[in-house]
Amino acid sequence: MITYQLYCSHGHNFEAWFKNYDSYQAQKEAMQISCPICSDTNISKELSAPNINSKSSQSLLEHVHKMQENLNKLQHYIENNFNDVGDKFADEARKLSEKYQEYRDDNDESPVKGIYGSATHDELQELHDDGIDFYALPIINKDKKH
Repeated sequence: MITYQLYCSHGHNFEAWFKNYDSYQAQKEAMQISCPICSDTNISKELSAPNINSKSSQSLLEHVHKMQENLNKLQHYIENNFNDVGDKFADEARKLSEKYQEYRDDNDESPVKGIYGSATHDELQELHDDGIDFYALPIINKDKKH
């Protein structure tokens, strides 16, 4: 069995047990994992270091903390430089893609500001299938102290 610290798109943290990583991944993709607080199925796994009993474990933890720090900086940059469209991300990404394509046909640079928000797995798959570029990033819970 393996234990993961999970969080939903609303920032609620909770712990869940799985047979192994593949079991977690299959349940996540099937949207069978839900937040016990709000029933949200947009679930992510927190970064975690494996439990290693050696001198290298301290170094590994330092790398994990550095990675979390960098993710915090990235999230801060995104929040300050992109428009938050909330759960309308898929629709807004389609509109933005169309505007960008029209503008790109006539110019070199885009005046369109980037967006961020949340979307379901199916919505993201549709965007991908339609050739719309996006990057899925973990959401760092601002309320949790590390």
